[in-house]
Formats: sequence, structure tokens, C-alpha cells
Amino acid sequence: MIIGILVCVLKGWTQTGTYIVSDFHEEELGEVLEMCQKAEVEKLLHVTPFASFGHYVWNPKFAPSGDASVADMVHKAECQGVRLGIFAQTDAISLNDRYFTPPYYKHLLRQGQVELFDAITEEEREFALRWTPFMEDPSTLNLLLVENEMISYGTLEPVRDVLLLHGCSRGVWGTQATPHRRAAEAYKIWDAPGRFVAPDAYLRDSVHTFLSCRVQAANLSYVIYSEELDTLDPYTKFRPWHRVSLAAKRQSCTTLEELEGVMAHAAGTDTEYGIFIDRHAMRNYGRLDELLKLMRNWDRLRKAEAFSPMQKQAFCDPYAEWHLEQTDDTTYLLYQQYSSRRYYCDFEHDTWEWNSPCDSRFGLRIAVQGEGGVSNLCLKTPNGMLFLPCTLQAGQFLLYGFDGQARITDLNYNTLELVDSMGVSYLSEGLSEVSFSCEVPPEKKTPSVQIRYIVREKPCVFTINGDAPFLE
Repeated sequence: MIIGILVCVLKGWTQTGTYIVSDFHEEELGEVLEMCQKAEVEKLLHVTPFASFGHYVWNPKFAPSGDASVADMVHKAECQGVRLGIFAQTDAISLNDRYFTPPYYKHLLRQGQVELFDAITEEEREFALRWTPFMEDPSTLNLLLVENEMISYGTLEPVRDVLLLHGCSRGVWGTQATPHRRAAEAYKIWDAPGRFVAPDAYLRDSVHTFLSCRVQAANLSYVIYSEELDTLDPYTKFRPWHRVSLAAKRQSCTTLEELEGVMAHAAGTDTEYGIFIDRHAMRNYGRLDELLKLMRNWDRLRKAEAFSPMQKQAFCDPYAEWHLEQTDDTTYLLYQQYSSRRYYCDFEHDTWEWNSPCDSRFGLRIAVQGEGGVSNLCLKTPNGMLFLPCTLQAGQFLLYGFDGQARITDLNYNTLELVDSMGVSYLSEGLSEVSFSCEVPPEKKTPSVQIRYIVREKPCVFTINGDAPFLE
């Protein structure tokens, strides 16, 4: 019965589709569906639909009225040609679920059995277990069930034939600390990096039933289960999901080049992929519309079976970069492009040798690091000079495109200012000497300027009339 339900909700799910993954709230459904329309994707996946696993209680921000809320959203999505689905942890019990309470602790999945080396009192915070190899396996929660007491331990130390547990918390998660005899049986509770445990065989049918009931009552179009993915943590970068990350202290904002690499690889392998755009990225990622257009363009050519076997093989090269542009209603240009390493200038001028694999205009990505800013940036090549009359502050990008348009953005690529560039941006094939200069206010310390250039091969032209592609 349960297996039949799970197969039913996955019916119609193709392995070559594209979908948007998000964590939107109920009132944001319209905004997310608008993204789906722009990208021309037919599938939308909610990544955090449940507040707890085990009884599978709906996340109140996603579904304030429970099953009825989800069923209503499914209907609204279908009216716009979008299938709404959810991500679900299977065989999972979260720490805020009713199944993670003392009456059910004996029905949690155990990693193995071990014995106490000596008797312990209810006050002891350090004690020994007989050495067992599985106890040294990495764990997130470090939970040990000794008779009816749940114990959380800090670290373990192997000493000859025993394991010393240090920093133990006694009587945790609703249990009471009690004395235990020598050789008392103890069980290490299995857990996962996402901070949840799992049911044993006795409890598993009940957990599956709750999940199946949620899926049926909400009339969901499809469900992606955790075992179908490479990891159990929905916040990491799954193989079929790539997250749009905003700039933070230790990470930079996701670039369009990274995301287009995912699209090209999917086209080369004929596999599905999802772009994870969380509710914060929906509002703060400055290149969102460009991203949605790229998803649309790559999917149009994939559906038209426009790419040759040789092109698909080239898309699988992890070091190759590709860019697809639409020029009119039927014409698309596919470029192979090359991004340089980062060049740094810690003074007001510097000279480098840039290497281009082809005769090409070049694009630029310039960033200022440190403190202060620079102005009136100038690049001189053997083919001419490019002048960018602007002031670029630390923590900003200057993006110069192949169309000659330049703009200053914040770290999430939100446009702050358009720049009227002047001059020539062209590199001949091979090595070219390039001189860079800028102005720095005299009272400021000289910041560091980081420059990357991008060049492109001549494009491959596709013309699509209806479903029939033509390669020019």
C-alpha cells in the first residue's frame, strides 16, 4: 500500500527536466510562480515543507492551514502550468517530533550494542564502555541509550580495551539519570548530520504512513525523497541541485558562469537539475532575471534536441565554459568562453601579459578589496585603450560586458550605477601586454584591485522554428 502511493506521486517525473527549488512561504507563492514562468520550468520543489519528521507536521509558514493550504497551492500552480512538489526526508524522526520522546526511544534505529565497563551512579559524567569499533564512527548527536536513560556524551577516548566517555550529560531528552549496573546493555542511537534520528523496523511503517497521508491529502504532484539524492542534508549542494548563494563573510555570491556550467553539464548528460533559489536570494540576487533567461534558453534547445553528440560531449568537460544567448525569437548563439585567472594591482598601475586562445572582444570583472576606492580605470592593449570613467569602492564589482555596457554592482550583483565606457576592448590570439592604471585619492591607502577578463570563440548559431532545430 505504501509503496504504491510513493510510486504514484512520482509518476510523470522525467529525468531530463529543470526545476526551481525554494523555501518560500505561502504568501510568496505568486512570486515563485512568476519565476517559473520566466524560466519556463514546469516543476517547483519546496525544500523545507515540514516542521518535523516522524509525524510529518507541515511547516506553518509554508502551510498555515495544513493539508488544505498545500492542496490550494498545488491547484494554483497547476493553473499556471507548474507542478508543485516537496522534498521529504524518509525514515527520519526529527528532535522536535513526538516520536522523539521517552515512550519511543526503544524503537529508534540503533547503530549497535555496547556494555558498561563498570557500574555508574546517576552523578557520574565520565565513565567507560567496553571497546566496540562502531562507537568510534563519527556522530552528530552522540546519543547513548542505557536502559531507560538517554545520555549525550561529548568526546570519547580509546584506552586499551575500553572507551572513556567525557563530558556526558545525564538524563537528557526527557529521561531521568539513574544508576546502572556493570555490563548493563547500552545502545548507540543512529543519527544524521541534519540532526535527526531514524525509526527501527517496528516504527518505520507508522512513519511511512504519516508521510503518505500528507502526500495524498495535499494532492501533491510529486515528491523527491532523500534516498534519491547524494546526501541527507537539504541545505548543501546536491548533485542535481545548485544553490544560488548570496555574499557572506566567508563566501562570495554565486556567479552566472557557475550556474551556466550546471546547465551545460545537464545538457551534455541529458539529466535533470534544480536551481535552489531561497526566499532571500529571490529578493537580493541582482542577476535573477538573467539566470531565469539562461534556464529558459538552455531548456528550449534541450527540448528541441538541438545539440549534437559532439557538443554534448564537450559540455561534460569540467574545465570548459559555455554561454548561450538568444538574439531574436528563433536564433540562439552558443559561445565557448574562457575566464582568466585573477590579476591583482596593489598600486595605481601595473602591467601583465594576457593570453587569449582566439581573436576576441573581452569582458571584465573588476573588484576592489581592502579600504577606500579607485576611479577612472584604464586598460591599454596592443589593440587600443578602454577607459571606464567611474569610482569603484571596496566591496563593489565593475562588470563590463561583450556588448560594451558597464555597470557597478554590490557583492550580490545588484546594479548601483551604469558606466559610460569608452574605447576598445579587444585581444588578439596569443599573448598581449596589457597595462592597467587607476586613480586613488591621495589621503587614502591604496586598495587592491582584482581583475579577470573573459574571451569568447566565434559562436555556433542555432535557429529553432517550432520543434525543429537548424544549425548554421
